[in-house]
Amino acid sequence: MTKAPFTGKGERASDLMALIHTDVCGPVNKLARGGYLYFITFTDDFSRFGYVYLMKYKSESFEKFKEFKNEEENQLGYYFYNPTEGKVFVARTAVFLEKEFLFKGTSGRKLGLGEVLPQNDIDRSMGKVAEQPQGVVVQSYTQVTQEPRRSGRIRYEPERYGFLVTQENDVLLVDKDEPTTYAKAVTGPDSEKWLEAMRSEMESMYTNQVWTLVDPLEGVKPIGCKWVFKKKTDMNSNVINFKGRLVAKGFRQVHGVDYDETFSSVAMLKSIRILLAIAAYYDYEI
Repeated sequence: MTKAPFTGKGERASDLMALIHTDVCGPVNKLARGGYLYFITFTDDFSRFGYVYLMKYKSESFEKFKEFKNEEENQLGYYFYNPTEGKVFVARTAVFLEKEFLFKGTSGRKLGLGEVLPQNDIDRSMGKVAEQPQGVVVQSYTQVTQEPRRSGRIRYEPERYGFLVTQENDVLLVDKDEPTTYAKAVTGPDSEKWLEAMRSEMESMYTNQVWTLVDPLEGVKPIGCKWVFKKKTDMNSNVINFKGRLVAKGFRQVHGVDYDETFSSVAMLKSIRILLAIAAYYDYEI
């Protein structure tokens, strides 16, 4: 069984105040200025003009309708200009012929606009009125280009980016001499500092319980690890700290063998508040 299509047409008004669409909304959550909690809308189907009235109580709807009716009836109508007589007149009803105007393919006249001098030029200094002849003056505007404002500060090339510029404007990249492997770190000139950085990293992992040491399953090859070494410098490229990070070689994992799906857990703030409230109420240890 299928629903039959709707073939009817909505009723449209043919005059002002013949059909009014209205709606009441409220009470709203926030109290408006003046203590208003409701508002009512009226839309005239013919003119499509809409009105909004604020109300403190829903029972004021009929009074607002009478106010709207009085305001709508006092509307004079549409303003029209008669180019033959040079007058503006008002009409309550009108028929707009936009489509017929477009179908005829006619275009409006082109008007040349210019500055018209006033008839009376008031001389403020003498307090007299001097008569000036009427005329049309076409002013020519010359475009004045103003150069952009430049700062007078002297600029220096920053040295913290780790490169040097020669007199021939060649850029020489400076290597920070960071080891790429564990063997290079423990055999290099800064081996003691790199070993201290690695000890700090291992102590941090033990303190935060990053992993749990277990026996590997049969037929499963564990994922390897790699040390990443970095020298932390200040704004003048001076080394201030040595950092060592132990990372897993996650790029060697195979989908379907080492993992099935990846996701990031997301917790809503309101859920955390509820859990904290329950823990506080029952005196649970967090």
